Amino acid sequence: MPVQHITSTEQFNSIIAKDTLTVVDFFADWCGPCKRIAPFLETLSNEFTNAQFVKVNVEEQEGISKEHNIAAMPTFLFFKGGKKVADLVGADQNKLKGIIEKNYSA
Repeated sequence: MPVQHITSTEQFNSIIAKDTLTVVDFFADWCGPCKRIAPFLETLSNEFTNAQFVKVNVEEQEGISKEHNIAAMPTFLFFKGGKKVADLVGADQNKLKGIIEKNYSA
């Protein structure tokens, strides 16, 4: 499943409320590490097909970013049923995949 770009707070809240694992990538266009990890996130979205993968541009969606206290990019938040189950700051591929594996249910 392709990574979806969030365009509104309503869309974001609707997606994270689902019972399946949602991986949220908070990024900025100018962020080098964000650009480097983006292809890996696409790969993970194809591997973990029952999870949702979304991207939030922190400059376009400031309200969502502030609500979740995003201070560095990339920051990944992981939700199930509207509740945050994990977070990761930085572009560590092994940690990112490990958190998904721990919280993923096929």
